[in-house]
Amino acid sequence: MPSFQEKASNHFKLLRLRDVVVSVEEKAQ
Repeated sequence: MPSFQEKASNHFKLLRLRDVVVSVEEKAQ
């Protein structure tokens, strides 16, 4: 079972990835 730190790290990476995708989509418009 993954540790809390691993889960938090993965969650943070997903949030950052989503931020990047959103910013790229905004620039494309």
